[in-house]
Amino acid sequence: MIKTRFNGIKKLGIKKLIEEKFTSRLSIQLILSFLVMFMIVVAVSFVFLYSGIVSILSRNSESNIIQRFEQSDFNISRFSDNIDLISRQLVIDGDLQGLTRYGTMPESDQVSFASSVLRKFSNIVINFKYIDSVIYYGADGLIIKSSVYGNYIVFDEASKDNWFYKSKQYNDSKTSKQKLIWFGGYTDRDFGLANSDQKGDTRVYHVSAARNILAGSNSGALVINITEDYFTSLYNNSRDTGTGSMYIINNEGKVISSRDYSKLAKKSELYRKVDPNSSQGTFTVENPDNKVQVVYYKLNNSIGILVSEMPMSEILKDIVYMRKTLAIIFFLSLAVVFVLSRFWILKLMKPLKKLTDIIKKIRHGDLGLTLEQTPKNELGVLVSQFNKMSTSIKELFHKNELIQTEKRNMEMEALRAQINPHFIYNTLNTIKWMAVINKSDNIVDSVTTLSDFLGPIFKKHDIMCMMEEEISYIENYVKIMNYRFAGKFKLNIAVPDELMTCEIIRFILQPVVENALIHGLMNKVSGEISITASAQARDLLIKIIDDGDGISESRLNEIRENIEEASQNDDSSIGLSNVNRRIKLHCGEQYGLSICSRVGEGTEVRFMMPLVRF
Repeated sequence: MIKTRFNGIKKLGIKKLIEEKFTSRLSIQLILSFLVMFMIVVAVSFVFLYSGIVSILSRNSESNIIQRFEQSDFNISRFSDNIDLISRQLVIDGDLQGLTRYGTMPESDQVSFASSVLRKFSNIVINFKYIDSVIYYGADGLIIKSSVYGNYIVFDEASKDNWFYKSKQYNDSKTSKQKLIWFGGYTDRDFGLANSDQKGDTRVYHVSAARNILAGSNSGALVINITEDYFTSLYNNSRDTGTGSMYIINNEGKVISSRDYSKLAKKSELYRKVDPNSSQGTFTVENPDNKVQVVYYKLNNSIGILVSEMPMSEILKDIVYMRKTLAIIFFLSLAVVFVLSRFWILKLMKPLKKLTDIIKKIRHGDLGLTLEQTPKNELGVLVSQFNKMSTSIKELFHKNELIQTEKRNMEMEALRAQINPHFIYNTLNTIKWMAVINKSDNIVDSVTTLSDFLGPIFKKHDIMCMMEEEISYIENYVKIMNYRFAGKFKLNIAVPDELMTCEIIRFILQPVVENALIHGLMNKVSGEISITASAQARDLLIKIIDDGDGISESRLNEIRENIEEASQNDDSSIGLSNVNRRIKLHCGEQYGLSICSRVGEGTEVRFMMPLVRF
């Protein structure tokens, strides 16, 4: 338990040490930031460079393979033309034409024609080492075969059941007139006959060419089997075995020629990605073990499509060295950049370190210190401003001491000034009681009203008050004005009881009422002022309406401009401007005062402020 707690304390101490020594130092942060930016920029550059090189190598590989394909296409075309010539010579031979009537010939003619054809087949097998066998399939079931194992003739009831008669290749040869039909994936055992004496267990794979034999109404098929090894040598050298694979597929996607026998006669999974409208192309396939570049090329002799599968690792094997070199260069550059950036940043940070030391001294009370050496850069501006600030702080500190002394003196003066309101109240109280003694009720009422009117001014210091207090203040004000002007003003209050407890700004109604009395009703024998209040959703709307002389349109626009601009040039709008500013300062810019008026009808002033209840 103690050991665990010690380890926790130790970890916290190491973390705090790292934060103090590294993350809290600006120079270390700058170095790390610079290194991170350098690593990001260089890494992205290397990625783009590597991707570009990979792309170039892939294109070069594709170009090289296409060149090899073109040469292979030439070799295969020449070979195909040679097989085509051999097959044509055999097909036009009179003896082979005669065999189409084998079933109706006399026995002597059968032997004569068959022997002649076998000799010609045998000569071809002997003279062309790449031809494994030549076979004739007659429509009547006659099969004549010459191969490296010997010559064979089959003509019986079972011969018509030979698989070749039922194959697609046989049907294609019959419908293609005199055109060679190429196919592959079959072995010498597939073309073996029941009475053939085939030697050995090893299978010999073939690439085969079939041609139709037509003699009048009779027909047959000639098949020439070429050894797979020889045919693949036309397009795939033995030295290329370890660098990928090349093979030929037919128009149905089946592999008809390949050095890898396991692929023969199977449908290639890549065939669906071959563009049927393009003579050549390339695409990439993701395998579980590796990514493979596939290049295809359509052969001109209609044998099929030549396909190359090349692992990307084989294409990029030369880039491994470059990748290691780039990695070494990256880390060496990082080390050099770290050393240089550390040296340069510490040099640039030297004035800032001195400035930090001076700030620490000022924090401990040593005011007025400045930095003498000022660098000629942005830090120089900072140091210069700091020197001015340090000097100003010392001066301000001295001025603050003088201000505090003067403040104490002003507090004494303010204490003396507080005597005046008390003196006024005492005087009014004395006058009131003198009027009571003399039974002058009107004087008593006037003095009482004046005392009530001055009370909120001298006693209440809150900015906000209830609607009820402000209405009472206005009632006292109008009552005093009626004593002064012989009761010519009438005040109507239409405020619902539930709004009497709403919160409004103190002394906000009096300047508007005063304007209504002096500028609107003073020239009339009598006048009326109405104060209404209503709730508008979450807002409070207060209206002060008088039936005075009203205001002309030009004068009204001038007053509105003075209210918005808080002008102090017009005595009639000073109070309204002050009210409008107080509402906006306390409630927000969306609230305020508005005024409308018509000459001879009166004036209406509206207040809009938030609806807040005490």
